[in-house]
Amino acid sequence: MKKYKEVISGTIIFIFAAVYFGIGLTIPEFNDGFISSDFMPKLYGIILMALSAVQIFMGAKGLKNEGEDQKEGGSFLVPEVVITFVFLVLYVALLNVLGFLFSTILFLLGMVTLFTPKEKRNIIKIVLISVVFSVVVYLIFVKGFGLTLPEGFFG
Repeated sequence: MKKYKEVISGTIIFIFAAVYFGIGLTIPEFNDGFISSDFMPKLYGIILMALSAVQIFMGAKGLKNEGEDQKEGGSFLVPEVVITFVFLVLYVALLNVLGFLFSTILFLLGMVTLFTPKEKRNIIKIVLISVVFSVVVYLIFVKGFGLTLPEGFFG
């Protein structure tokens, strides 16, 4: 089973990416500027599917070379990948309900917490990073690109 690790994890990622892309198709299109509001989720879905396809291909290629020594692929952990895609699906699903700003803040809170080692977690820094980054991205897209992002029930 260990020799199929890359193919299995790539397949799981591809399925989650396809679901994420499908949910991205349901985002209403607001186009007041350079790109529309559904552009980034669709782009992320396509990139994730492409990367997972490469991972599947490389894993299958590695199966052909079973006799040769293979390098382990770093500390790639499937639980973190699954949690990331759950966060992505929830993010897209809640985008219209909570709005871009609050959904992005919650998404970043979850992601930064997930990938910060427990001994280095500082909740004040995590909240600050999530809020500042979300507000800056919001201002870039709304003021810079002239997009109307989902406001949710807070708008």
